[in-house]
Amino acid sequence: MAHSYEELCEKLEEIDWQIPSDLKSSILQQLEELVATGHAEAAETLAEVLASDGEGSKSCLQEAYRWYYISFYLQGYSMAWRDENHTPPYYSGPVGDFRNEAQVSDLLLELGWETVKQLEVEASEWISKHNLQPSDEG
Repeated sequence: MAHSYEELCEKLEEIDWQIPSDLKSSILQQLEELVATGHAEAAETLAEVLASDGEGSKSCLQEAYRWYYISFYLQGYSMAWRDENHTPPYYSGPVGDFRNEAQVSDLLLELGWETVKQLEVEASEWISKHNLQPSDEG
């Protein structure tokens, strides 16, 4: 049974994320289905859940980064890699670069440039597969 974004967020608040459950998997799957329709907030929620759930888990942090990429793409942020800092692992892009956002910047630092560049390719492929375009509201 499909739920609205708001209903899914309410269910998220009720779950103990330390305990694996079918409900948790179902909510994440339904959020992903919303993202496939262009729902940027659902992508950001997915990213936030995975980032907080993934403390110490590289695979969760990688998934979180992919969903942040998709969320910020849908919101109309700049996706081009244009580091103006030139001091890895710290990235500083121009105004409007999604990597300047605190949560993304932290993940970029944690995962490293090579890893996030690959994750961005994967996220971009997912976006293309679902024929998504940025919102005019972004």
